[in-house]
Amino acid sequence: MGGGHSRGASRRRSQLPPHGPAAADAAALGATVIANVVAKRQDVEKATELAQRECQSIVTVLTGLPLAPALHAGRTHPRRAEVLAQLAPDARAASALAGAVYVALSFPDRSQLRDALVFAASVPHGRHVAATAGAFLGAVHGVDALPVDVVSRVELAWVADVLARDLLTEFADGGYGDETDPHWWERYPGW
Repeated sequence: MGGGHSRGASRRRSQLPPHGPAAADAAALGATVIANVVAKRQDVEKATELAQRECQSIVTVLTGLPLAPALHAGRTHPRRAEVLAQLAPDARAASALAGAVYVALSFPDRSQLRDALVFAASVPHGRHVAATAGAFLGAVHGVDALPVDVVSRVELAWVADVLARDLLTEFADGGYGDETDPHWWERYPGW
């Protein structure tokens, strides 16, 4: 009896489209947006436009200018819940990315960061949009701009903070911390 159920579930799973390649494309685009914000000191709009061009040779599913609708909506119809819901209709990475671009363009000022996160979380699957928008806006305004009460509720926030600061120390000039940190090799053994 259990075997028939498993075969049916396997058959249904095999008919679903694979989301791995689209998620990888969204991750590449999102990481490139953040890199453009940090390394090239661009705002989210310019960083996103550039990321789409830079990633055209590596993305396989989200081809063309997949974030163009989010960019357009952010410029012309900011802060509309129905627009955000259309851009992020589900929990897929591409939806979270499009929603985050829209949110970041809708709330560009440092003083609006809390409002941006609340707005992002207000739609179904909003936690994904809020996390991605928080990454974008944190890159633009710095980690200190993120609301402490919100960040403190993030699981493993301290670990993420240490990793982010260490990444900056390793790869950016003038990053946080001292490169002669006595605990560096304990955290990152070079074996």
